[in-house]
Amino acid sequence: MGRRKRILLATFGTLGDIYPFIAIAHAVRRRDLDVVIAAPEMHRGSIERERIAYAPCDHTRTTLSTRSMLISPVLSTSC
Repeated sequence: MGRRKRILLATFGTLGDIYPFIAIAHAVRRRDLDVVIAAPEMHRGSIERERIAYAPCDHTRTTLSTRSMLISPVLSTSC
């Protein structure tokens, strides 16, 4: 049995970016894939209220913290 695929959606943007990503995350989960949205802390509540995994994304850092999750493959905008 293969490993379950995980999708990372990453953005550093406004709610205009977050809400479409939440919709995409729901569609991805309906296809039985794991999904994580990486975004600034100010959007954490909006993401987690939808029961979607959240990872912090700080535009001032060069790396993306995913709380030790292996993310593969990665779908990304700017982060």
